[in-house]
Amino acid sequence: MNRTATLFLAVCTAAVALSACGGSSDEPADPPAPAAAALAAPPRVAVIPADFFARPASPVTVTSTVDDGRAVKGTLGRSGGALAATGADGSRFTFVVPAGALPDDVEITMTPIVSSSGAPWTRAVGARFAPAGLQFFQYATLAIEPAGDIPLDRQVMTGASDQGELFLATPDVLSRAARVKILHFSDYWVAEMTPDQLSAQRLRTPSAAALQIENEVNAVLNNLRQRQLLGESDEAQAASTDELLEAAVQQWWELVLKPRIAAARHCDDWNEILAGMLSVERQRQLLGGAEDDVALLDNTAAADVWGIAGSGAWMRANVPFGGSLVKAGGFQCAADSSERCTARHLFDLVDTAIRWERQKQLLGLDDDPAFESTYLQFDRRLDACYRVRVEFDSRVTIFGTPGAREATTAVSSSLEHRIYPGGLDDVLAYANRALQGDAGIPTTSATLQNTALEVTGPSCGSVSNIAPGAGSLRLDFSFPASASGRPATAILRMRLGDTAETWTLTGCGQGSVRYGPRPLWTEAFLELHRTEAFDRPGIERGIDVQLSGADLPLNGGEVVASTQWLRTVGSLAEETTLRLVHVPQAIAEPAPPAPR
Repeated sequence: MNRTATLFLAVCTAAVALSACGGSSDEPADPPAPAAAALAAPPRVAVIPADFFARPASPVTVTSTVDDGRAVKGTLGRSGGALAATGADGSRFTFVVPAGALPDDVEITMTPIVSSSGAPWTRAVGARFAPAGLQFFQYATLAIEPAGDIPLDRQVMTGASDQGELFLATPDVLSRAARVKILHFSDYWVAEMTPDQLSAQRLRTPSAAALQIENEVNAVLNNLRQRQLLGESDEAQAASTDELLEAAVQQWWELVLKPRIAAARHCDDWNEILAGMLSVERQRQLLGGAEDDVALLDNTAAADVWGIAGSGAWMRANVPFGGSLVKAGGFQCAADSSERCTARHLFDLVDTAIRWERQKQLLGLDDDPAFESTYLQFDRRLDACYRVRVEFDSRVTIFGTPGAREATTAVSSSLEHRIYPGGLDDVLAYANRALQGDAGIPTTSATLQNTALEVTGPSCGSVSNIAPGAGSLRLDFSFPASASGRPATAILRMRLGDTAETWTLTGCGQGSVRYGPRPLWTEAFLELHRTEAFDRPGIERGIDVQLSGADLPLNGGEVVASTQWLRTVGSLAEETTLRLVHVPQAIAEPAPPAPR
């Protein structure tokens, strides 16, 4: 690990100086150092067995109760930000996200944890974070000020996955205050653990590969922090720590990471590999041992991984795209999203495309137009996936309209709409539609066929020459991007051209009077939908259909939306059905270049 622990000797050579080595100004200041020799430094953790990472996972599962009444929420994003909460016992929590840690704005919730069961600690103070599983590209920091003192020689930072699997979390090794460095959610604590409890948890490996290496490396770092803060700052300590970390990382590389890379077939496989690699890189960066901390994620130069001899050549021989984990994962995620679209009618391609762009920015990776146009093909994928057939049928009855006692007019239209024919440019246009006044929004036009017209004249006359008249329909359809692929809300803007119904009334003392052409259906429909209607005089008019809840089936079937209006309002009655059916086009996936 390139003598990473020597950073402590260079930066803070004595425990009393550590208060100058804290974190963000948004975090609480370090407490003063205790009196000399008040606490004894705990023993160093032992070297793990040579087959440690080959053993089956043996996670500890923790169940926690939270205090929802003390939860705090805030939207944090690329520019960073902070949240603060206080538990019922007076414990204080400050969560700080630096700029460049998140790809986009996210609503984050921090909730104090009241109690936990199943954990191997004496006591703990912690908070739960949502959304569960959120990943950070840079360390966020949770500062915890317990209401009651936890001795430094027993302070251990811990976390739990959204399945409740406990792992040892990354401490801020230079801070006397309890600070947890966070790359992913959901639960985190500062715990009071004896050396025996820490050693026991170290051997209870979580199921996820990324958490396995975190658990082991953080056992060393928590122990190192305790000994460093309590006055052990010698070269022997630094060498011992380096040896432990190097052995753990090399064994994890051989027994966990290499097999997972060789077996990776799906987007989630590559995401877990990247999360594990990034976690190790960030820990090395935290300790000052990484100059170009993300270069190995796009390792087309076949450099050895973490100084492990032969690892770079192995990567080139086993990872497509010249050994680039980022490109291998990006291609697989794009292909998986397309497959989910065509086979399961799920819509997560927009989210996948946006995450790719943000990932490049946050990792500082250069554009690769050849790779993106040949393999990612997001423009083509988006156009092929986001297609719907709109089926619209409406029958409106008008009572007491001029020239008729009752008139029933029906219209029908069916058209196939491409939501993003321009790919990512159209995604951006939709995102900015309010600012652009709908400029650049893809729309589809079709005939609104007047399929039937029935007119009943007043008792004093008779009706003849009944003629329906077609109108027009132009629309666009959109819904927010979703990682789940199942839209929770959607909007359909229907721009309506006038229908042109006509008939002749004879009698009633007026001879024969021709009525029309009149937009009978159009006017009645807009009146019935007055609350959803919009009108740009001389340009267009129509309705905005807001879809949510029961309108949007969430079973992954081909029907994207379905709604029906059966109602009578004053002198108007309607029977209208609107269905949107997903009609994606399959694309031929290019074969990735074989590893060499």
